Amino acid sequence: MSQKKQSEKLNSIWNNYCITDSYEPGSTAKPFTVAAAFEEGKINRKSTFTCDGQEKVGGFTIKCHKVDGHGTITVKEAIAESCNDYMMHIGKLLGAKKFVKYQERFGFGTKTGIDLPNETRGLVYGTDMGSSTLATNSFGQNFTVNMIQMVSGFSSLINGGYYYEPRVVKQVVTSDDQLVKNYSKTLVKQTITKETSDYIKECLRSVVTDGTGSTAAISGYTVGGKTGTAETLPRGNHQYVVSFMGYAPADNPQIAIYVVVDRPNVATQDDAKYATRIVRSILTEA
Repeated sequence: MSQKKQSEKLNSIWNNYCITDSYEPGSTAKPFTVAAAFEEGKINRKSTFTCDGQEKVGGFTIKCHKVDGHGTITVKEAIAESCNDYMMHIGKLLGAKKFVKYQERFGFGTKTGIDLPNETRGLVYGTDMGSSTLATNSFGQNFTVNMIQMVSGFSSLINGGYYYEPRVVKQVVTSDDQLVKNYSKTLVKQTITKETSDYIKECLRSVVTDGTGSTAAISGYTVGGKTGTAETLPRGNHQYVVSFMGYAPADNPQIAIYVVVDRPNVATQDDAKYATRIVRSILTEA
């Protein structure tokens, strides 16, 4: 290696991926899109849409992962089966202005303020985004986040809508257990209503019971969550970031978990099982 390359590699060892790296989240962003539309009254529990496997938007043909289409499905089914077509439809209903408003509300594009160094902001679009950008943003492509942004926003989706500042340090004590400083929970804002939160939890539960996240299920506990499979740049290189963001127990969340596998070391990378298997192992132990 050149001296410059060697220096870059050595420095990268000390990076905290959860904080300092940004990436396209993929389908783990879909619950946020649905929550925004539900809050704005653009969709409800009975809303259906017919997925034919693709949408023509802004001169582009953007495909669903199921190229022959999901047929006519509900919102819950769209989350469970991870339908891109339905998300593009929801994005169009919301419009760029409302979509960006909720991205900001969930904390995308801004630092969370976590007590760790070198946090990245990620890259998001403004309200002047084109129709094709809105379409791809709706299912988690073409904008970037970091892991702490995602899990902080996700926690508000499942806890009744309350966004708390994430922290690593709970308290500082001396060697003989004398309290020096206590960091209490800091409520920053309310992102969604409890009604929307309850509905999102129903959708996320169906991902594990009936959808793409079945391999995250563990014996004796109920789990909810969302899988993600994001195609990296350049498109068509068959390299993916796969993930699962979830929680347990499903009816009364106590633990949130987010696993990201950046380009699995396998021939065919676009399978969320490389993340869900890790989730299952960690949750079983927890």
